[in-house]
Amino acid sequence: MRTTNFSKEIVCAITAVVAGVFLALTASNAHAGPFKEIAPTVAPAVEYNWAGPYLALNSGGAWTNFNIGDFDTKVHLTTQFNEVVGALPPSATSNSEATTRNDIFFEESGRDSTSAAYIGGADLGYNFQFGHFVFGPVIGFSGTRTTNGTGARDFQSHAVFGLTSTNPTTGITNTAVSADTRFSAERQVEKDWSGYAGGQVGFAWRRLLFYASGGAAFSQIDVRSFDRASTDFFDVNGALIGTHQVDRAPQHSFNDAANNVLTGWYAGGGTQFAFTDTIRAGVEYRHTDYRGRLFHFRDSEPFHAVHPGATGVGQSDDVNDNEVLFKVSIMLGHLTKTK
Repeated sequence: MRTTNFSKEIVCAITAVVAGVFLALTASNAHAGPFKEIAPTVAPAVEYNWAGPYLALNSGGAWTNFNIGDFDTKVHLTTQFNEVVGALPPSATSNSEATTRNDIFFEESGRDSTSAAYIGGADLGYNFQFGHFVFGPVIGFSGTRTTNGTGARDFQSHAVFGLTSTNPTTGITNTAVSADTRFSAERQVEKDWSGYAGGQVGFAWRRLLFYASGGAAFSQIDVRSFDRASTDFFDVNGALIGTHQVDRAPQHSFNDAANNVLTGWYAGGGTQFAFTDTIRAGVEYRHTDYRGRLFHFRDSEPFHAVHPGATGVGQSDDVNDNEVLFKVSIMLGHLTKTK
């Protein structure tokens, strides 16, 4: 009796296990149809469109290296003597004035130095894009005021000849035999503006653009002179006849053209990030090299005594410029873009 019940319990247990497995498999197959696994899809990254015209505003710093060459200044002692003793200027005709020319020259050394200043301007360009490569022409203009200069002090003592003059008012005759001249000079160089015309080529990766640029560069360089000469005249006994002081007003340089524009080349590079479809910003470095020139000064009128000589800027070592700029660009072609 017990054996029969035990057998029944085993049969019931096996039946329950088989039924459970069958129901599990049936339930799995029942849910296999309605619920399907869907693989997640990732949208491909959209590349930024860099093509089209753009306007860029820039602001930053400029470091300009000026190579100011040696220069000389002529001082006309006869003119100074005539003004000391009260004779008429050499432009007039009078027997009372000394007419023998006594010209002396002061030769001074130049200077090579660097000056820093703020710079700001604008660029206008157009980009063409083929895949990841972006290139196109660009022109730009910047305003700045980098200045530098050189100064000198000198002294010369000379024997003079023919400096005899009679004052027409007093009738006193004076004859100078020696002259001591104290001289000071300054040359100031100033860069007023710069411009360039060239192109740039770069590589775009999504909203980043890395580029290099280069082309022709232009800049206006002004040179001014501030030369002064003071001379003591002595007679044959060593007595002081008088002292002449000449203070020159600033003399501006001039060339064949009305403005003093230097030409050269530039090269640089930078990176840009597109914040929106229209606005992008970044930094740029630019090096510019300008060929030097000899700057002349308008000669003083005949009765002036101090005549500044020509001064070379960038002749032994070109004027060069380094700029670091922060740029904000507006993609003009995206302003009218329709969604």
